[in-house]
Amino acid sequence: MNADSDLEDDEEEILVYVEFDNCISSDVFSKEDLKLDMLGLDSEHPVMQINGKFFEGTYEDAVGTYLFLENDLEPKIDDPVFDKVPRYRYYNKTRKVLKMQRAFLIPRKEVVGDSEHPECIPNPETLKEAGVPPKYQDQGTYLIQ
Repeated sequence: MNADSDLEDDEEEILVYVEFDNCISSDVFSKEDLKLDMLGLDSEHPVMQINGKFFEGTYEDAVGTYLFLENDLEPKIDDPVFDKVPRYRYYNKTRKVLKMQRAFLIPRKEVVGDSEHPECIPNPETLKEAGVPPKYQDQGTYLIQ
């Protein structure tokens, strides 16, 4: 077995209809410098990062069926009723929609570390928020003094 065939076995391709509620302009996806990352598509709340902006989504049942079409490179008229040659043909369908909303990330503060920022110095409040057991909280503040 070679490495390429192992990778092919692990890959899964899925087609997802994604809807953004007035939080992103449609021309963003046609730009050449588009940076798109998707995380957790199989989770309850998938996350997308589009050009540095984060979005969180939820899956919902669609009203009706969403169709995916592709360009038809060799169009034909199958029915004489239609006078125009179709430019697209059926590709796939889905009954689920992933509705995305803008999400804003809150930076996490480091409790213990060698950072030079004053927020990163452990103090009793940050140790308590971090879930450090009470018997170790005194030791944590003692170590940095």
